[in-house]
Amino acid sequence: MIQSALLKITLGLLLALPGNIDPGPPHSFNSGDPAWESYCQMKQQWVTTLHRLVVSTRPDLQPVADATWEWRKAEIDFDTRRFKYIFKNHPHLIVRDQGLPAFVNLDWFPEFSKTLRKQDPSFAELEQKVMRLKEASQSSDRWPDLKTYIDGLARRKEYKTEFKRFYSDMAKVQRILNTTYVPDQ
Repeated sequence: MIQSALLKITLGLLLALPGNIDPGPPHSFNSGDPAWESYCQMKQQWVTTLHRLVVSTRPDLQPVADATWEWRKAEIDFDTRRFKYIFKNHPHLIVRDQGLPAFVNLDWFPEFSKTLRKQDPSFAELEQKVMRLKEASQSSDRWPDLKTYIDGLARRKEYKTEFKRFYSDMAKVQRILNTTYVPDQ
């Protein structure tokens, strides 16, 4: 079950490809939670590694990879904003004792979005941006090709080193999650 959950996270992150875009300096995912921040950093680093692999082996997929990177980059920021809201207002909803997949899949309710939109108009803008970018990426005629290629990439032995490193990084995040206690506020 854990292996299956890790594979789902892997494939989800595999589709989070940066394009020909300089990721710039490491992004700060200041959330107040070391496990969340480590997860976001790991995710950002992984998509950069995947970008190099995909673009170097399938440059024909770069336009859809670029669009997907824009979506995933915005999504990381969006998820961090949601995490911060839950962390501050509903910390009991953060699942820490059922592994990394349960931790990163946030319990989010429509009323949370409604509250955040009222409190901060930039949240509404980011929410719309994520939805728009996701639609643009997934409506590309090359989207199925990207998904198929990425699915196969995970099984190719010449990329075992990269995937081992990714799994090692994920295990580090899991250890941080296991050793981090954030008291209810």
